[in-house]
Amino acid sequence: MKVMRGFHFHRTRATFATELMRVALKFMPVGDAIQFVKEACLHQDESTTMKYIKFIETNKAMAEAADAFSEVFMGLAKGNSHA
Repeated sequence: MKVMRGFHFHRTRATFATELMRVALKFMPVGDAIQFVKEACLHQDESTTMKYIKFIETNKAMAEAADAFSEVFMGLAKGNSHA
């Protein structure tokens, strides 16, 4: 089926787990969020679930760095006299 080309179940599952973790962290303590996502994804080991927190943290740091670079590069940063 053409519609299924490029579809990888594991990527969909990883996206689900990442987004579930993002939401869980907004509404519960970290330990509870880890347990919640672990159970929802049927992970046997907590270290598997922890990878989603690490991914979220890394992704956030990369986005912040990219935004800061863009602001400076485009001359939008406060106090930037280089235009």
